Amino acid sequence: MHKKKLLKNKIDNQITMSFTNEYDSENEDLDTVAPFTDEILEEFELDKKLRIISSFKNFISNEPEFYGINKINDVDILDIIESGKTKLKNTITIYQNDLFDDLYNSLYGNSGNNQHYNFVYSEIMKKIKV
Repeated sequence: MHKKKLLKNKIDNQITMSFTNEYDSENEDLDTVAPFTDEILEEFELDKKLRIISSFKNFISNEPEFYGINKINDVDILDIIESGKTKLKNTITIYQNDLFDDLYNSLYGNSGNNQHYNFVYSEIMKKIKV
């Protein structure tokens, strides 16, 4: 469980740091600041998700079963996650389930389900072994 908490803290800190800036609101004329468009906000959200996945990959890359995960593109992993597909056969351990819980909490603010985690794990393993 200690590793689980470290992953969540590391991801949260990286995201907070990436969106922190040195904006000086006292010296800025608010009439000249345009709001972000929906496209820009979507890009921010995508960038945030990819940073979370990258942190997740770096964290679990030392686990024996995830040894080759850094060879998989972050976008490919996000596509697998967002496919919404499930796999009924249980192939992950409780520890791996906890890792995926942390990942999903960081990505979406809530946990996924075990069947979806099994699908994601299975697809990641296929890509690692290729």
